[in-house]
Amino acid sequence: TTESVLQKISGLNVLIKFSGKLLEGIPGNKDRVAHFQLLLKKAKAMNLETAVENVNCLEQLEFLAKAECNEGQGLLISKPRTMQDLLFLLRRGKIW
Repeated sequence: TTESVLQKISGLNVLIKFSGKLLEGIPGNKDRVAHFQLLLKKAKAMNLETAVENVNCLEQLEFLAKAECNEGQGLLISKPRTMQDLLFLLRRGKIW
């Protein structure tokens, strides 16, 4: 389970990336919200950095910010980019 994986990597300098499937139904489904908040809380208690993929709407981004998720990726943040585009943006100090 996800919880057993969190326990095994506790204390390491690790970024744990959660599947975007966990965001399905968020923020509307209270059970899914509670489950995901619990996972983020446990990761934070273990000093793990957290990231979530497939952030595709503003409501999900707002939820993740309130839940203190460290990072996110998805179409809301940026469309897929080529390596050349990414390097150009990084050199300019812009992420999207």
